[in-house]
Amino acid sequence: MNSWLDLLKTPPSARLEPAGVIFVIRCTPDIFTGEQINVGVCAVDPKGRRKAKVVTEPARLQCLYGEQSVNVLMLAQAALEAAERGAPSPSAQIVFDDPAPYFNSTLDQAVENTFADQVTVALPHRDPAMREELPDDVAQTRVANAVKDQIGLDFELLANTPAGDCEYRPWPTHHGDPASAAEWCRNDQERLLQREHTAHPPDGQRVGLGMCGAVPSEARPRVVRPPPSQQEPQGPARNRRRD
Repeated sequence: MNSWLDLLKTPPSARLEPAGVIFVIRCTPDIFTGEQINVGVCAVDPKGRRKAKVVTEPARLQCLYGEQSVNVLMLAQAALEAAERGAPSPSAQIVFDDPAPYFNSTLDQAVENTFADQVTVALPHRDPAMREELPDDVAQTRVANAVKDQIGLDFELLANTPAGDCEYRPWPTHHGDPASAAEWCRNDQERLLQREHTAHPPDGQRVGLGMCGAVPSEARPRVVRPPPSQQEPQGPARNRRRD
């Protein structure tokens, strides 16, 4: 092992040269509150090449700013164009932070790594060409099958039911059938709603369409098939027509 004197005699290593500079793009969605969020980054290499990346999806922004999230995306896009041209900030609501050097990275790597670290409101980038687009009925079927696998119960997905003839009637889980729904209720605050449909408005006959478990203001409902006693009657009652 080298002694301390030997280490002191070792010539210093070559100076680490920066591979370029990078800065964060900040946005102030509401100038009255002054709150700032990071919406993008821009890097510049020694040859003067510039590359910027900004948030493009509103999902997390909507949780913070609601309808204002669209304005944030528009400001971010304007900031990207200005940053890549080397122009100043395009708005009083956009701030280009002080540049800082980056090391041991290419221009693209610096942008991607810094963006992932600094822009927390951005979702993971998805190539538009890789986004699968499905017809509504196919998407509904896939969602229904996924829910069936998750809760272990069978149900029928009812879509586009006329709202004017439907209503939801509270049905507590702690008494009466469907007590079997307790196996998928997450806690005793959940309740069942029986969805009823007026099949024949003149005579007011109602038939059960399904059951829905829900926690008020907390969880989305999950629909299960109604018990046999609540299903649509067969025979003459079903075929009755409006007079």
